[in-house]
Amino acid sequence: MNLHHLGIATDNIEFAEEFIRYSHTILDAKGPIWDENLKATVLILKTKEGTSLELVKGPAVAPLIKRGINLYHICYEVNSLANTIKELENAGGKVIVEPTPAILFDNRKVSFLMTPLGIIELLQAS
Repeated sequence: MNLHHLGIATDNIEFAEEFIRYSHTILDAKGPIWDENLKATVLILKTKEGTSLELVKGPAVAPLIKRGINLYHICYEVNSLANTIKELENAGGKVIVEPTPAILFDNRKVSFLMTPLGIIELLQAS
């Protein structure tokens, strides 16, 4: 598993993007786009430091924002989505979003799991 990005919940993508652009040098950006499959507006920003930050706005993150939680998930890019899901389930994880194409990632499949360390997104390697 390779770290791909950190997911940040927001109710205002423009404001969050402005803050990130003020505090980081951005090398690349994609979005914002509405992903009908995940019912969210998403924007990903790659920082000069090498970390990518994904801003997520939508119904799935609204309850987190109401509780003051903004760090939403950690995403790992994996060679085998099915095998990694099984490994994480064996370690106590539970799938909360079945594998589905993610528009932001050129329809590569993603899956979300609740784990003892919080929410993990898995992204199928290209």
